[in-house]
Amino acid sequence: MFGARFLVYNRMTKIQTDMLPHALEQIAARHKFFSPGQAIDSLIGPSLHQHRSEFQFRAVEDLLREAAVLLDRSAAERQVKQELEEKLLFFWLDQYKNEEILRSKDEQIAAGEHSIAGRIAEHEELMHRAAAVISELQVSKNNEAAEQRKPEDQHYQRRVDLNSRVTSLSAHQNTGAVQAASADLTRLQMEQELLSAEASVYAAGIGREIHQSNETISRIRKDFSFSNAVQLDRQHDAEKKYSSDRRILAETPGSALNYIERLEEVQRLFEEDIVAAYKRCVAAQRGLEAVFGIRIPLPNVDERPITELVLWLRRAVEVMSELTDREQSLYYSFAATQILEGDELQALRDGRRARFSINREDLLENRLIRVIGVAAEVSTDRIDEEWPIQFHLPSVAAVIYNDGSSAAISQDDIGIIYVSSCPNPSAKIRRDCENGSRTFRNACPLGQWSLQIGRSNLGRSPSAISDVFVHLKLNMVT
Repeated sequence: MFGARFLVYNRMTKIQTDMLPHALEQIAARHKFFSPGQAIDSLIGPSLHQHRSEFQFRAVEDLLREAAVLLDRSAAERQVKQELEEKLLFFWLDQYKNEEILRSKDEQIAAGEHSIAGRIAEHEELMHRAAAVISELQVSKNNEAAEQRKPEDQHYQRRVDLNSRVTSLSAHQNTGAVQAASADLTRLQMEQELLSAEASVYAAGIGREIHQSNETISRIRKDFSFSNAVQLDRQHDAEKKYSSDRRILAETPGSALNYIERLEEVQRLFEEDIVAAYKRCVAAQRGLEAVFGIRIPLPNVDERPITELVLWLRRAVEVMSELTDREQSLYYSFAATQILEGDELQALRDGRRARFSINREDLLENRLIRVIGVAAEVSTDRIDEEWPIQFHLPSVAAVIYNDGSSAAISQDDIGIIYVSSCPNPSAKIRRDCENGSRTFRNACPLGQWSLQIGRSNLGRSPSAISDVFVHLKLNMVT
């Protein structure tokens, strides 16, 4: 029994060294997003390169703002993920430890841990009961011996007589005196033996009472131990049920203890946000280089994508902030009759494409000239008429960078810009210019444009138009 308990103890101490790697292995098997020893977001880093960015790269400011929001959200999700992962780790470590302890406890109970105290008390009760019986016999026998040493007892008188006769037989003279002295000596010895016997009776009585009390104590301890063993068994069963219920809840869909399910939900949100942020950073990096001539290479995101992207974003925002400090916005307006030549003006009135060019000299040699918004105002004899207007920006534009260098960039991907004139152009035009589409925002205006007007809402052809006023909102570095 005690050997079994010793083996169980050795097994319990082994839990401290074997439990951690076992639990980590089990958790990693259950939770595909958990990998011990790796950064919390490093599992997704290497896969970010597989995602292509389809965003319009010219809207750099918008892309940087959106990337910042997404990275902020990703960082918050990573924090939630770390907290859930910590809870997951401690939950299952505690669960595996408790299950192992309960298995060891089962062996201890089988070895008699709960019943051994009652069984020992039961044997002690039997021992004290036997000792009480023996003490009772001792009291009885000591009483008999004490009675035999009293003067009125016949054994007392016979012993005195026998001692007197034996002594007189050995005497050669003064027989009577010797016999009387012998009788006195025998009486004195008998008195001493009587005192000793009475003391033995008293001691045996005390011993009997002690053993009887110990028997009662052992019986009480036995009854308590057996009753307590039942309660300990119930408590152990309750602990096993609690552990089993915790495991069931941890594997039940929708349960608050199902940390794996909760982690997978956070992981999905985290992946979507970090991928979306990465795509915008890729587009913004391309826009910074193509539109502004600023080269800030994207970092290696294999190990710490959030940290590296945040640092890159901070640098990009800082560079853009320095640039916009020297930037101005203005409206560049012109009439079609002034900028279009004869054939092109006729093409416009025929409803065909009319081509015109905007040169660097038209904008006073400024740098980083970018289109922010486009609007148009049509002049006719009616004020309640609206005209659909299409603009085609230069398919190849000349970009003048901040350092004075220039480059030709393709703008074929921009497509058609649709605007419409209105009876109250002063408000409409400003609104259109302020709310330019991301499709063409930050496009370069230097190059060949085209303009085309369709039939109005009243069904009239562009031939009814006397002139078209084009308004461009531009940002530039002066």
